[in-house]
Amino acid sequence: MKILVVDDSALERLRIEVSLRAQGHQVLLADNGFKALERAEEENPDLVLLDVMMPGIDGLETARRIRAQQKTWSPIIFISANTQPEDIAAAIAAGGDDYLTKPINTLVLKAKLLAMQRIASMKSLLGRLDTPGALQEVAQATAVDSSTGLATEEAARHKLAQEFARCSRTQQPVSLLLAHIDGLESPQASLAADPLQACLHHAALSLRHSAARISDFAAHYRPWQIVAILPDTPVSGALTVAERLRQTMNELCQADTRLESLQGCTLSIGVATAIPRKESDSQILIDAADRMLQQAINDGGNRTEALAIDAPFRLTPRELECLQWSALGKSSWEIAAILQISESAVNFHMANIRQKFQVGSRRQAIAQAVRLGLLRPG
Repeated sequence: MKILVVDDSALERLRIEVSLRAQGHQVLLADNGFKALERAEEENPDLVLLDVMMPGIDGLETARRIRAQQKTWSPIIFISANTQPEDIAAAIAAGGDDYLTKPINTLVLKAKLLAMQRIASMKSLLGRLDTPGALQEVAQATAVDSSTGLATEEAARHKLAQEFARCSRTQQPVSLLLAHIDGLESPQASLAADPLQACLHHAALSLRHSAARISDFAAHYRPWQIVAILPDTPVSGALTVAERLRQTMNELCQADTRLESLQGCTLSIGVATAIPRKESDSQILIDAADRMLQQAINDGGNRTEALAIDAPFRLTPRELECLQWSALGKSSWEIAAILQISESAVNFHMANIRQKFQVGSRRQAIAQAVRLGLLRPG
């Protein structure tokens, strides 16, 4: 989702921003109510996280004005240190849809966002049911595989073709993530159908958890493989989803005693990203993700390999992280604190990026990365 975070505390904005970006969301920032109104009108965010106590106009008045200028509804969640019932009632009356108290619990925030996503997704679906061919389109897009509860391969191919065509018009990147359960060729695997089925269910659950935006699409693609379609997502964002998927899968499998005979149940993931051309076909993403998946498997498994189609070179995941945070205006010391590495390591990675791009400044490197679909513009 595209989320507008409004808070007059720079530290609080940074904490929320890091948490949201780790979940794969796009984040917009404002430090007062007036800037929030401007950004809400310009960007039309999917959700607003709004502080109550701010200088100028407070959060309650900001919410009233956002509601007055909105053409379509988007949820507003208030964030405040005030916990009195009358404070919560006033916030809801001002146009809020929910209320979180500071300090914000990451798990609670994630649950609130998922709830808002479901509401917005249902609203979008209902709004399309009166268009020609809508019922057939909905039936295709919602076809479900009985073994995983995810969409079918046919539905995934249909959705990918749609998003590929749309992104070719908007010139936004689209990413495809293809994940394979490791170790299926081992002797133990052939004797362990039930544990492997449990692995597949864990993989499906992990994918639902990781690809959590309304626009993301998850499917059971092939036997023992799952796929995620990530529209408007550069390769850096897709890598974030992939690593979160591998981590969640690992945690679920470690907690399941049925999988002890498999000596773990991990994922190899291939990621491909492109800014589609009008004359190209979505099959190029499938082929590229397949190649990256095979490379991950051949290199020992339990890893992610990624490719930005049409990029003349590849950046490492750490280089992409540094570049992404630099594009968001973070200094070297701020990036070092976020990634928990040294500032000299950040400068080393940025120097490598400039050398690969053959440019002399961070600004030029960021512009080149956006052009190639490695980063989201703006």
